[in-house]
Amino acid sequence: LDITANNFHDSGTALNLGNMDATSSITGNNFENLSSAMVVHFREVGAQISGNQFNNVSGSGIYFFDDTWFPTTSEGASVTGNTFTNVGRHIYSASDLVDTTAMIAENGFDKMVFASSSDNIFGTIQSAVDGATAGDTVTVSDGTYVENVTIDKALSLVSENGYTTTTIQGDGAGSELATIVIGADDVQLGDLGKGFTIIGLNGNGAVEKAAVYLDGAMDNINIIGNDIVANGDYGLLSLYGAAVTNTTIDSNIFSGKTFEGENPGGAGFSEQFNVGNNVPRQLVAFNGGAGSSNDNIVFTSNQITGVAGGLNDSNAEQGNTLVTIDAINSTVTGNTFAGTTARYGAALRVRGAGDATITGNTFDSSNMGVNNAQIYAQMATINGVDSFAGLAAVNTFDRGAYIVGSANGASLNTSIKNTVNGSSDGDTIQVLQGEYDEGKIDVANDGITILGANAGLTPGDATRGEESTLTGSFRVAGDSFTVDGMTIL
Repeated sequence: LDITANNFHDSGTALNLGNMDATSSITGNNFENLSSAMVVHFREVGAQISGNQFNNVSGSGIYFFDDTWFPTTSEGASVTGNTFTNVGRHIYSASDLVDTTAMIAENGFDKMVFASSSDNIFGTIQSAVDGATAGDTVTVSDGTYVENVTIDKALSLVSENGYTTTTIQGDGAGSELATIVIGADDVQLGDLGKGFTIIGLNGNGAVEKAAVYLDGAMDNINIIGNDIVANGDYGLLSLYGAAVTNTTIDSNIFSGKTFEGENPGGAGFSEQFNVGNNVPRQLVAFNGGAGSSNDNIVFTSNQITGVAGGLNDSNAEQGNTLVTIDAINSTVTGNTFAGTTARYGAALRVRGAGDATITGNTFDSSNMGVNNAQIYAQMATINGVDSFAGLAAVNTFDRGAYIVGSANGASLNTSIKNTVNGSSDGDTIQVLQGEYDEGKIDVANDGITILGANAGLTPGDATRGEESTLTGSFRVAGDSFTVDGMTIL
């Protein structure tokens, strides 16, 4: 049998051939826009499949099937000089006698993906995930993969060389809720030096989408070493009300923008679920509120650089929180919060019935406004106590102010003014070291005390540390006002 120099296109399966001998050859053909190019079975070694082009084949380019329908075993063929472009499964074998790994160097592939339990050569990530067994590692070669991937079994999905060379670009034409949808326990997405750039999907407003979506209750999820890019909607999102437990988010970059265009839409969140709205979403959201059943969420060594707010078309501030972790217990350690937001947004929001461990983080509010918060908390305790006290000693803040007392339902704000405006008679406000260019601050309540970073130390004391410096003034209308340890210019 000799099939040479033909064009096969725009159909289902082009060739379905069985029981061929060593003299058979399939050479110099073009297979294009097919569901499958060829399904073949050879009873003898020595046949040729060479010099063919496979383009836009959703299923298999070459499928070696086993001896189910023939009395002889299925042997390998010489597969050389073929090129595969945009093929779901480049070379797939149901026969143990076909060595597909030997074919890698002898043919040209635009992209390659491998599942550890098989020798098949896949061209899309989803095909490899579908062909993997539970416990596999799916390894993705360099390139840009325009597809949405649903992971419905326990496995690890990693790249060969990291997020700088391997991109998964979401396909907005699909019905999926994210570029990567995780729907099973015991899944790892990326690793140190083996992650992906994952570019998200944008919903229609009424339906929210993301770059990575945790679809349901699940346990033991690890997302490591990726650049997760919001593309008009969330970066990382969990299903509201579904318990996510024992999950680690480590060494990722959260970048991109959670709204479309230059300006976010809306004024607040009343339009958040209207079709066509452009209200900014969060970059990262483990949702559930203070009563969340999420537990043991570990968020470590991540860089938060994305945009979740700005000025709307009326030139008014509009923004959302950068990272929300609603969990009974959570650990937030070693991260850099340097994203952009405005108005209501916080760099970090933690809510839950237990304890949030917040240590070793850097909070840089350079791209946030005076109405934002570095941290909003609705936890029983933070670092074991019901207070923001001690946070400055174990984290780095460029600025911040908070009302001394319970941190349950409180904010560590970016500005003194916003903190004073939220105070009540008799409150003490702690101002961290930093620069505060805030102009005139009105103090209307009685008994307000403002404590700077050097409270209790005289201006000439050599032990004074970094200053809390206000460029502005206090205009006091209330009785019994105290300010201590500030530098006021």
